[in-house]
Amino acid sequence: GTITGGFRNGEGGGILIYDDANVTLNNVHIVGNRVYNDDGAGIAMSDNATLIMNGGSFKNNMLNTSGKYKCYGGAVFVDGGTAFFNNVEFKDNVATATNSAGAAIYADEGSVFVNECTFVGNGAATGVENTVAARSVVHGVNSDITIKKSTFTGNGSMHYTTISSANGRSTAVNDFSSLIYLDDSTLTMEGCNFSGNSSCSLFRTESDAKFYISDTQFVGNASNAFYSKDHDEDSYFRNCVFSNNKCKEISKYYETFSVLNNILTFYDCDLGGAKFAEEDVEYIKYMYSDIPQSEAVMRVSVLLEDGTESSSAYYKKLEFGWNDAMKKAESPDGYDRVVVDLYVDWIPSAADNIEIPEGARVTLNMNGHTINRNMISFDGVYGGEALCICSGADVIINDGKITGGSCSDGAGGIHIKSDARVVLNNVNVVGNHSEGSNGSGIAVRSGSVLVMNGGSISDNIMTEDNYVVYISYPYGVLYACDATVTLNNVTINGNRAGTKNGEGVAIYADDSIVTLNNCVVSNNAHDGNGGYAESVIGAVASKLIINNTDFTGNGAVSDKWDTDYSHLFYLEDSELTMEGGKITGNKADKLFYFDDSKADLKGVTITDNESVVFDVDNSSAKVTLTECTLGNNSPVKYDEDIIIDTKGTLVLTNCDLGDTTFEDKSMVAGVGSLFGEGSLSMIVSLLALISSVVSLCAMGSYNKKKVVSANNARAENE
Repeated sequence: GTITGGFRNGEGGGILIYDDANVTLNNVHIVGNRVYNDDGAGIAMSDNATLIMNGGSFKNNMLNTSGKYKCYGGAVFVDGGTAFFNNVEFKDNVATATNSAGAAIYADEGSVFVNECTFVGNGAATGVENTVAARSVVHGVNSDITIKKSTFTGNGSMHYTTISSANGRSTAVNDFSSLIYLDDSTLTMEGCNFSGNSSCSLFRTESDAKFYISDTQFVGNASNAFYSKDHDEDSYFRNCVFSNNKCKEISKYYETFSVLNNILTFYDCDLGGAKFAEEDVEYIKYMYSDIPQSEAVMRVSVLLEDGTESSSAYYKKLEFGWNDAMKKAESPDGYDRVVVDLYVDWIPSAADNIEIPEGARVTLNMNGHTINRNMISFDGVYGGEALCICSGADVIINDGKITGGSCSDGAGGIHIKSDARVVLNNVNVVGNHSEGSNGSGIAVRSGSVLVMNGGSISDNIMTEDNYVVYISYPYGVLYACDATVTLNNVTINGNRAGTKNGEGVAIYADDSIVTLNNCVVSNNAHDGNGGYAESVIGAVASKLIINNTDFTGNGAVSDKWDTDYSHLFYLEDSELTMEGGKITGNKADKLFYFDDSKADLKGVTITDNESVVFDVDNSSAKVTLTECTLGNNSPVKYDEDIIIDTKGTLVLTNCDLGDTTFEDKSMVAGVGSLFGEGSLSMIVSLLALISSVVSLCAMGSYNKKKVVSANNARAENE
């Protein structure tokens, strides 16, 4: 039947249900009822009442007030009760009070279940200027609302306010109306359809509202899809379609989505031409479980301990994909490692620090792409490291480029903090910068291990930090401090120190072990502006192991400074083992400077350099060359090729010294004319003679054993 004609100055124009009442309506129509200055024009229910409505409708029910009251629920008002609506039509219900809400349904601390219902034409009575309408069509306050398989068509909650302008004309302004309004409430929606509706927003949330909306279409509405003042970050849209939704021009919100303060997540949604308010883009998160790789910018997957993949998700926004991956890596739940696949080049925003958290196990597959921190600046603003790997992390990075980092505290390119384990495969660390800080390319610290296979460390620059109180000098484009570093088939090229001092313009090792295998170190120097590289390779209390590695075109003579601080290798209290490789075409004050250090070179070619070859200093220093080739080296600042402190020791075995000269020829008088003009090319023929001399001296004074090495260039046969 039909219930109509109710008019009440109080709750419930059509039916009033309260005090734990249980009411079932089957095919009942609630039509043309009204209330004045109160709630529930069609039905009002409260005090734990229960309503079940199967079929039937709510039509043309109206809230009205004298203007000083707030009224709720044009069709139905649920206050602390529970209502079920199955296959019910809500049509042309209105709430014309200035502050009214819920033209169809208003729930306050209630529970509402809607299934296979239709909502048509609910909202403003006429939809024209100066007409007052409800703020919302469905409204929840501290309530739970579930809507399934229902349609919303032609509804309008246009809340107009008239503003008089200076010319006397009136302008209608839409003020935060919405089709569905959630205030500290939870909405679950599935399989619904919204079209032809007109409001400021289809959804509006505040006070930590929650919503879970899936398999729903929002097409052709004169409304923003979503406006959030506040919502729980677990909220989402899943498998939804958004298309051609645009609020009327009178709205102060012009974009499809206005998302403030908290992240909004879209799972497998088609956003069509959706737009986002510019300042809110950072809160939008896209996740895709099954889309073509060509449509994604990042993929995040998790691996179990046996290496099998447990789950994966695709993303259309890099920052959210990365943040989601790092959250998984920071707190792994039953899996071993997080794998991130990058499908595009990435220029992070200035506010985004690309960081791998402590203890995380992460593999980053860059797939030939670039992470560009875009922070290079020489105007006193240094934005941040390109990538930071935090303490204890276990990281593998494959096939990409890291660039654009600039830092005055940490590292320019990749900062590897304490006790981390990092493998870089075919990674190019290029074009990063540090000011007064160590590791403009890579910094490896405090117990960490770096293995780099292939790739390059190139075109990075380190400059000093000039302050009024002090000057901070940088160390190492690749800086290792209490760390272990192994480079295999890596190119270190074109790195430079800035306008003044720079130690280790290629590598600087401090209390570390650094190994180079089959590498190329070339063209690393100062930038030509009057500064100089104090060393290309610097080591203090460290061990360098270098195999089959070439050094070409490096160094810079300190021509504008009264100093001899420019070295290809500077070793202090360190050990160098070098086998194979060539050292050619370098220009420095000295190729090798040994201060209280030891070196063992075998099969190394050292030719055609504009430098002193060796400067061996201090009593404990011992430098051994075996089967090495020297020649055609032309020092710029010195007259001789090799300088040996009176307490230093240089041992040459089976070496071809070509035209090599020594600082003081009188120091080599013990081997006579075989040196000629400084040549030791016949050193091999001296072996038997030296053996005899040593035997003869042994029969005399013990001190006479040293006669052969009085020049500190001792040749001996192993």
